[in-house]
Amino acid sequence: MTVKSIKVELHPEYPVYFGWQIISGIVRAEVLQEISCKDVKVTCSGKAKVRWTEGSGKQQLVFKAKEKYVNLSKIVWTPEIPERGKLPAGNYAWPFSFQLPQDIPSSFEGTFGFIRYKVKANINISSAYDKKHSIYFSVCCPVDLNYDDNAKSPLKMVKTDTYGCCCCVKGPVALNFNCQYSGAVSGEKFKIRGEVANQGRKEVTNSTVTIYQKVTYRSGKSKNKKTTDQVCKVTRGAIAPGDRDFYVDVPLEIPAVVPSLKFCNIMELQYIIEIKATFGSYSYVYERVPFNIGTIPFVTEGENVPIPAARGDAFVGFPPPITFAPPLTGFVPEGGLPAAGPEMRPPMMGPPAGPMMEPFYNHPVPGTEDCYFCGNIRMRLNMKSPAPKYISYASVM
Repeated sequence: MTVKSIKVELHPEYPVYFGWQIISGIVRAEVLQEISCKDVKVTCSGKAKVRWTEGSGKQQLVFKAKEKYVNLSKIVWTPEIPERGKLPAGNYAWPFSFQLPQDIPSSFEGTFGFIRYKVKANINISSAYDKKHSIYFSVCCPVDLNYDDNAKSPLKMVKTDTYGCCCCVKGPVALNFNCQYSGAVSGEKFKIRGEVANQGRKEVTNSTVTIYQKVTYRSGKSKNKKTTDQVCKVTRGAIAPGDRDFYVDVPLEIPAVVPSLKFCNIMELQYIIEIKATFGSYSYVYERVPFNIGTIPFVTEGENVPIPAARGDAFVGFPPPITFAPPLTGFVPEGGLPAAGPEMRPPMMGPPAGPMMEPFYNHPVPGTEDCYFCGNIRMRLNMKSPAPKYISYASVM
């Protein structure tokens, strides 16, 4: 064994990264004896893939598509004498840094597709297997509910309908809900306001409010695959004939889920909220409307929404702006990175002309949580990457 170990470390390491942010770190390697080596390369990549099959045996068809968002690479070591191409024995720490593109989608793991980001280091060994190590990181594409007209609109669901069929029609049952907004952030307890009125002669078994995540996967063969999964649900008890059940700020807690798949062209995301009154096992009356999940909550009444300002340091408050990116070449001793001097501080590149939203206004800085769905192995295509993390306000709201 000539290369005992190789490891990619992110410094500083954040639970979530944003577009246009600098991601930096160190590749550490322990080489036991001199080896023939062409170079040491670090790659930062981000891609989406979808794949599913239909049919079986010889009739089985495969539908798939892929898309790239990040493809950056740096050579962090080359031999002093290229013709000789030798990497001496020793302990190495090669620093690296990359700036993520601005318009990249959030990390995502779904039943038939994923969006993943990673940094990979590769020691290119001549006439032998390369030594590699990768580390995955989560990306968040912010969604500011304060600038989403659909999310800011009141959530209104009004429906009166009968239940049963043919000569057994009964009812009617009235659903009347009116919530302040049509959106919320992960970790928020969304307040449900409304009523279910049983105007029929049969008991309503229960009523429910449910949010669903609907994902459409698109293949390169103009074929789509759709999935629907329950995000969260509130269930209420029976309603006697002629009675009503009032929802007075009933909380519906939103778990950590991907806020959007903006900038992804092979997957489409939609959230739906459903109100349903059920009779027995098979009869029900329901209404569904679109719902919005964001990363930046609504400002409270009386607060001013600031005009978005162009920023060059990613997002204020979370994570803090990065002021130091290590150089891309050179050997770093085991004692650690040298002190950051002016010559080692590359200019912080700002986004192109246009607004970039302040993420938290006067709200407490949120935390992060693992994707709610990734606890279910059914939702994972494979176990190569950890569950993505999303911004969550569960600890502060």
